[in-house]
Amino acid sequence: MSFNGRDLDRKAEGLQSNGSDLGRKSEGAHRTGSDLDRKYWPALALFLALGVLVWFTIGEGAVDVLGRRVEIRLVALLVIGSFALRTFLARQADRIRHSGDQVGPAPKDL
Repeated sequence: MSFNGRDLDRKAEGLQSNGSDLGRKSEGAHRTGSDLDRKYWPALALFLALGVLVWFTIGEGAVDVLGRRVEIRLVALLVIGSFALRTFLARQADRIRHSGDQVGPAPKDL
């Protein structure tokens, strides 16, 4: 027996209205967007704090990168910045996914 997503959502809503634990678990799946929004700003604040710690903690040594001298603290800041960028992109992707669910019907498959 196979179910598509809508059938599973209807069954989960029915179980939720009956007070079943399974219905409560499915409610948590619908709150992921708000959980990501709630965790986004503290995550960026921690990345900023890490960046400040890197700047003041790592010495002014330099390494050769592709034949150029680069301060080692800039390499560490680049790594932390890439994680911050990844966090930003994940939040934007989640917002796009959730806004697509609320706007209207899904496009038909070709």
